[in-house]
Amino acid sequence: MQPTRVDASLVWSPAIVANIASELGTNGGALLRFVNKATAQQFQKEIDLSQPVASWAFAERWSQPGACRQLTRQQRKQLTSCDAALSDLANLRVALTAAEAKLEDCSRLHAAAAGGYLETCRWLVDPSFTKEFSAERKPLSVSWPSLLNCAARSGQRAVCEWCLEQCKDVPDWNSRSMFPWVATNMERGIKAKYIRSSYALGSAACSAARGGHEGLTEWLLQQAAELAAAEAGTRGEACGKEVIEQDLGPAALKGCDLAFVAKLTAPCGPGQPPYLPAHWPNKGGWPLLAAALFSRGLDWRSKVEWLLARGTQVLYTDRYIQCRLYQTGVEEPLLEALPERFDWLRNQGCSPVGSNALKTALRKGSAQAVGWLLANGAVSNAHDAMMFLEAIWHAAVSGHLPALQALREGMELGPAHWNPLLHGAAKGGQLRVLTWAAECLPPDALATQLNAKTFRLAALAGDPAVLRWMREHGAAWEPRAWLTGVGSGTEAVVEVLGELGCPQPAPDLIYGVALEKGQWRQLPVLRRAGVTLGPQPAAILALAALNRAPKHVRIWILDEAGIEPQAEAAAVQAAEAAATALCERVEQVLRELGNESETWMEGNIYDWEREGESDGEGAGDEEGDWRLGDWPGDGEWDGGSD
Repeated sequence: MQPTRVDASLVWSPAIVANIASELGTNGGALLRFVNKATAQQFQKEIDLSQPVASWAFAERWSQPGACRQLTRQQRKQLTSCDAALSDLANLRVALTAAEAKLEDCSRLHAAAAGGYLETCRWLVDPSFTKEFSAERKPLSVSWPSLLNCAARSGQRAVCEWCLEQCKDVPDWNSRSMFPWVATNMERGIKAKYIRSSYALGSAACSAARGGHEGLTEWLLQQAAELAAAEAGTRGEACGKEVIEQDLGPAALKGCDLAFVAKLTAPCGPGQPPYLPAHWPNKGGWPLLAAALFSRGLDWRSKVEWLLARGTQVLYTDRYIQCRLYQTGVEEPLLEALPERFDWLRNQGCSPVGSNALKTALRKGSAQAVGWLLANGAVSNAHDAMMFLEAIWHAAVSGHLPALQALREGMELGPAHWNPLLHGAAKGGQLRVLTWAAECLPPDALATQLNAKTFRLAALAGDPAVLRWMREHGAAWEPRAWLTGVGSGTEAVVEVLGELGCPQPAPDLIYGVALEKGQWRQLPVLRRAGVTLGPQPAAILALAALNRAPKHVRIWILDEAGIEPQAEAAAVQAAEAAATALCERVEQVLRELGNESETWMEGNIYDWEREGESDGEGAGDEEGDWRLGDWPGDGEWDGGSD
């Protein structure tokens, strides 16, 4: 008699499962929830896409139809550049297909280089990559020096070696020696193109030092020295020497320990000079001090004392130097013991004058820096009030709630502060910040701030939950929300706008924006949301042809417009003038909204009366009400839904 087979997972105890999960890495435990209901309850955490993920689990989530419907354009781009995708070519193929990504974008190549995913780097620059996704894809225009620096900063020696293998050309510096008036510009071109030069490798060595990768720094310095010998007597040798003398010391102080910094001043070998002369701390001044004071790790005090003992001098009472030192500190929001480092500066007679550091701390989201600076006299004045309010906006856009809370604890916030805060939170889709602000403000003050512009910015953020929250809290709305909703790339936002009954601008304008920006998937979503093709559907068809929409998109428009497929050419030709006029209107809208890109300004730029549309509930916003917005720039719009 054969024994009955029993699934072992049915008798796992929580303790046994937890022990197994501890050996499976960051995402391994989360994937155990697929085993049975008990593990699903035990491991409810989300999968972390910043860590590698099993290909079967990644495909199960992102291969489904409409897998990206809740994602904004920016989130789709992040999906194709996260470690979960880049660490596995199968995952990357799934992500690129799901996100309909723009393949010419080099950002994921840099992300792969930083992660050390060499196979992915090779695949991304391989011409065969073209055939797999798009016959029209152009080869990647790779800046090899930039890629080399990216890999060096992350300590990826294998990727650095691969970069050097790809670029075997050596610049001929002497060929321009007879044309000194051209040499400067040509030199810049050489620096940007060639990596087999002492300048490029010296620059990469400095990047590795900033990242704290001492072994890679030494290897790159050795490679740079070999090329410098071949460049002897040329401008190339001088460029390589210059970048090492100026940048290596501060970079090593920033990222490496003190022993390695001291090692750089020792001879490289018998009869060989050191990479840095013994007197280099004498010439550094405040930049060297800043690099040591705000370096990684807790040996910052030893580095500072080492520098000062070797002649580094800083005029602590100079106003410019005071601003720059504190500014450098807040550029590193995750730095350990930042208040202690600021205390050291203050004890030297260096005060946090002005508000530059405070503004940067808000932008970077450093709550500890915001609290310390406010407690030690850093305040905004009338001269830079606008930039200070813009810093609040940036903090809200990025969701830096602890920094904003520290700001409120350190100073009184008035209506002028809450306005950019709420608009920024709406633009960034930061529901936590909005909820906190609602708890801090009286209901009437909140209602005043949640105007139609706030709602439009929330539509651009692409988070349906934020839109619902806005309406629940009495936010006004306006027709422009449809255009920013389409621009967000999030299908779910368009659905919510239709569900909530948001007033619409001219239908052809909505479809025109979707077509102009290649948001093909938005068309049927708009129709389901109650947006008709309007009185001239043939103009939309002609605009689709003008924007080279795929065949399936044109077929969909033909079907919705009731035009027979064989009549497409005639319909497009007849509506050519109307399509041209629609294209001009769409481009004008995008230009007007583009003026708001990553800015914060007063007044209304675009007059919607020109479209014959009312402003809905939000009409009549007071003149002088701050207007915040961000419309994707031209470079972000090109192609697909990336």
